[in-house]
Amino acid sequence: MAKNDIPSYDATAANNTDVQSVDISENCSPAGINNAIREVMADLKNVDTGAVALTSPSASQLNVDNLRLDGNTISSTDTNGNITLDPNGTGVTAITGGFTATDGCTITTADNTTQLTLKSTDADANNGPILDMVRDSSSPADGDEVGVIRFKFDDDAGESNSAAQIQAKISDASNGTEDGTLEILTLVNGSSRKMIKIKPTEVVINEDSQDVDFRVESLGDPNSFVVEGATKGIGMGTNDPTIDSSLAGVSVPGGSRVLHIHDGDCAYLKLSDPATGGNRGAQLALINTTAILNNCESGNLLIGQGNAEVARFHQGGVVGIGTTTANYTTTQGFVVVPASNGYIANGHASGTANGTSYQLFSLAGTAIGSVSQASSSSVAYNTTSDYRRKTAVSYDWDATTRLKQLKPCRFKWISEGDSAPFVDGFLAHEVSDTVPEAITGTKDAMKDEEYVVTEAKGDIYTPATDDADEVIHSSNVERPMSLADGQAWRETAPEVTGTRNVPDYQQIDQSKIVPLLVKTIQELEARIAALEA
Repeated sequence: MAKNDIPSYDATAANNTDVQSVDISENCSPAGINNAIREVMADLKNVDTGAVALTSPSASQLNVDNLRLDGNTISSTDTNGNITLDPNGTGVTAITGGFTATDGCTITTADNTTQLTLKSTDADANNGPILDMVRDSSSPADGDEVGVIRFKFDDDAGESNSAAQIQAKISDASNGTEDGTLEILTLVNGSSRKMIKIKPTEVVINEDSQDVDFRVESLGDPNSFVVEGATKGIGMGTNDPTIDSSLAGVSVPGGSRVLHIHDGDCAYLKLSDPATGGNRGAQLALINTTAILNNCESGNLLIGQGNAEVARFHQGGVVGIGTTTANYTTTQGFVVVPASNGYIANGHASGTANGTSYQLFSLAGTAIGSVSQASSSSVAYNTTSDYRRKTAVSYDWDATTRLKQLKPCRFKWISEGDSAPFVDGFLAHEVSDTVPEAITGTKDAMKDEEYVVTEAKGDIYTPATDDADEVIHSSNVERPMSLADGQAWRETAPEVTGTRNVPDYQQIDQSKIVPLLVKTIQELEARIAALEA
């Protein structure tokens, strides 16, 4: 059989008697040896170029330059050598099936094309593609880091930095109660700081307590909600919520939304205007079960409706309704003046008709009395006397006999001391049988009343902060109406109340005796007329 290519060569030398039909057998012509060598070289070249394939390389491995093919393994024969898969032109390296890497991998491009794409062609509704970051530890423990995604860059000194990173940790590794934590960190002043931490029980913003503002925007308002890092202030509608600085606005929408302030010592809402130079402001407070509306500054307290003032609390406690002044002689309205010279003043405007009421008293919606303007110089004290409200009217009764039962007397008021002047009048219980409608109450009546034995006592203090301990300014003092900025009051001894039995004094309306006096005079006039006849 002619040996026309390397696959046809025989492994037994004696069987190779020709090369491409050139005789190389024993005792062949010497001239044929040259031709045979040239034919062998041609056959080798055909194998080299792939024109003729090897029948079956039976070697356990194949070394090509610095590359070794050994079973299912491709490796480099260079110490610490690399293996480069370099497709030609726009070609790609295609791997059918998965691959496993046991060391770090780097994907590098010279442009901004996508370096890594995970694609799933599954058409169902389940998750996909999926990227798993697995911490396959044989001894997992609480606090272990599970994985980190870092966004790295070189600074102007060529040093590598992480601008931001997302990392996960094990909060609880216990089987059945596993918990995890996710953290988002950014680079602040050269240090990585936790900006968002999602824990099993809470979400924390700025856990590292940096001077970083927290801001929420809404449609058209870049400062819907702001927490200022430096001052710890909270603002709505302003990016500068410092207590004593200009405040652009704080608002809470209506409907189901409320602003809830809750504090075990004292819950209060404080308003201040730095333009006045003061910072105590106005307070709406709840102290235990007592609600307080308090102007801590030197101004007045106004109440309005429809963008117009309807009532005013002046300094010193004067209350005005329908008037802006505490001087009742110069204006219309209702004024209450407290303290030792306290009074209630009602004012009518010039030109008010006589008969107009200053005060009106009613029962179940029906008028029963009033104090009214009688003239430009006098008032009238009125009680209901309309005939339409009366029945069983009688003009024939003995007034003189009843009048004689009354015992007018002179006396002094005990509360005014021995030097008090004598006063003409009656003892209520001595009138009650004769003109009972003039008397209110029962002789020697008593009543129970509650009173404060001792006021609640407590401490005025400044609460502790991260930078300072608690400071107590006063101890065992009653709760003040207002507190300095940053101070609070806490109860240390509760209020003590008691019940005592006190007199329930009788009262008299002497005007109710006038009809008896008039009827007696009429009876006396009739007797005089009869005697003179």
